[in-house]
Amino acid sequence: MSSRRPPLDIVLLGDIGIALAGEPDLPFVAGSWLATASVRGVGIGHARAVPTPAPFPPGHPTAAGRTLGPDRCDEWLAGGLELVELSVATGMRRCGVGASLLEAVCTPARAGRVWVALDPGRHGHVADFLAGRGWTCPADGDPVVLLGPRHPAGRRAVRA
Repeated sequence: MSSRRPPLDIVLLGDIGIALAGEPDLPFVAGSWLATASVRGVGIGHARAVPTPAPFPPGHPTAAGRTLGPDRCDEWLAGGLELVELSVATGMRRCGVGASLLEAVCTPARAGRVWVALDPGRHGHVADFLAGRGWTCPADGDPVVLLGPRHPAGRRAVRA
């Protein structure tokens, strides 16, 4: 019996403007990206990134402003892509699915400007996963804000 894994299919949908059924608070807006992963037609994961308005809205649901402050939010986050979902079926974790989804949905970010804000108590494992792929944390705080590996501020940010 072969130990070969079945082929992984990644589909990237870009610049879509639809709402997910059952997710009325998380609509897709123009410039959103959705990547799905499947094996033999069975969905095993997805990732989603949405554009961040410029200027950065003070009432943004992630509360990233608490961590970075308004000036850094405008400079580092506004106009970029925010990673809002990354999910992989439990049995398919540690097989490269998450990394493939992440790469697909973050590649369209202008000049590498992709970021995520995470609740450290609930999403510490996600922060570890992203840090292992070159994402940087420019400041301590809650939420934890991570900048993508090609984010221009990630290379020059000094932890506050």
